[in-house]
Amino acid sequence: MNKTFIVLALLPLLGAGCFGSPAPDGEGPYTNEPTPAVSEVMPEEEGPPLLEEAEEPTAQPAVKAPKDSLLAETQKAGAEAVVKNVNLAKPGYVMIHEVADGKPGKIIGTGTLLNAGETKEVYVKATIVSGKEYFAMLHTDNGDGFFNIAKDSPTTDADGNIVMMKFSVTK
Repeated sequence: MNKTFIVLALLPLLGAGCFGSPAPDGEGPYTNEPTPAVSEVMPEEEGPPLLEEAEEPTAQPAVKAPKDSLLAETQKAGAEAVVKNVNLAKPGYVMIHEVADGKPGKIIGTGTLLNAGETKEVYVKATIVSGKEYFAMLHTDNGDGFFNIAKDSPTTDADGNIVMMKFSVTK
C-alpha cells in the first residue's frame, strides 16, 4: 500500500513536466497556456532575419574552357609528344613545332584530325629530345579532313593570337 501511495503522489509532479508550458515570467509553476510566439518574446530588430527576409542566392555562371585551347606539360624524351587536353571549336589538328629564336619553327609532328570539342591525351608522333623546348600548336581543318600547311591555318583566339603552348623535354 505504501508503494501505491508514493506512485500516486508522484504522478501529478511527473505529469507537470509533460503538459503545459512554463509561466510567462520563466519561473514558477507550469501553466496550461500556450507558449508565446517568438515575436512576443524577441523583437524583430534583435534577432536574426527571418527566412523570408533572407537574400536570394544568385546563380554564378559555369566556368568553361576556352573554345580553342590546349595544355602541354613538361614531358620525357621519346618518339611522341603528349598534349594533355585539347578544346576545339571546329575540327583541327595539333602540330609540334621546333623552337627557333623563341618562336615556332619547323613542324616536326602532325597529329590526326580531331573533332570539335574536348579531347584528352592527344599523342603526336614527333621525336622530342631531352633539354629542348617545343611548341604544341592548333591548326583548323579547312574541311577536307587532310592536313595541308598551306590550307589549314593556325587556330587563333578571340584576340587574334595563335593558340599554342611551349613545353620542355626532360630525360
